[in-house]
Amino acid sequence: MAAIFALAARAVQPDGALCFDHWTWEYHLGLDWFPGELFNGLIPLAREVALSLPVALEETTPEGLDRRWWMVLRRT
Repeated sequence: MAAIFALAARAVQPDGALCFDHWTWEYHLGLDWFPGELFNGLIPLAREVALSLPVALEETTPEGLDRRWWMVLRRT
């Protein structure tokens, strides 16, 4: 995952943004095979990885977006 973020961050020009969203249908949470805890934790996990990279990224949260499901990173 870190390699993908690093490549994406280097491809974005300074002050450019990387936007990520993640959704889970409530229907899926009721399925016995669906790893709900993993899926619900993807953006927080991705945030941790992305912000640990040597590429300078800063998280911004546009009004109205829930940080649990959205991540917007700006290259500084």
